[in-house]
Amino acid sequence: MFALTIQGYKVFFAKFGVPGMSAELLVAILEEKPKEVVLVDIGFKPESQALSGALWNTGSSVQVRDHFDDGDLNARAYAQLLMHRLGPGRSIISNHQDHDQCYKLVKPGEFANPGTVIVADMDLDGYFGSLKGLGIKGWDSRMEPLKIMMQSRPGKDKPEEREAATRTIFEHNLQIIGAT
Repeated sequence: MFALTIQGYKVFFAKFGVPGMSAELLVAILEEKPKEVVLVDIGFKPESQALSGALWNTGSSVQVRDHFDDGDLNARAYAQLLMHRLGPGRSIISNHQDHDQCYKLVKPGEFANPGTVIVADMDLDGYFGSLKGLGIKGWDSRMEPLKIMMQSRPGKDKPEEREAATRTIFEHNLQIIGAT
């Protein structure tokens, strides 16, 4: 997990599925004293479910933008629970067939509100969704170069090196598009 400040907004990037991740992330989020927490492309694994549930239990205002595999009945059930808990407009959740990328579920600038903290998957979909939601100009101008750069990262068998490489790629891109 790592955090970047993007034009004054704290954005946490995490790879869910790591035991204990939600507890560590929850502490970091709550230290920011957010008015709103937006979850982008974090999926429906037990750790992401634990985080969204814990945020809900703290009384945090939460929004979700995500998609799931239609064949995953657990993800579908949890998505329906989230949509019910959060209410209309606060959760936009689709399936991979209708929306192959989460950033397509995000409106430009919709997260650019004082006190917003974003939690996103540590991949390009989460990154692009965060930038688009913050209204960052040029967020989509470097999709292809970033896809190539992400392929050059260390493998999943080296998670610390992979995370460091991802952070470097994201930070470098923010400098190029002038979003630091």
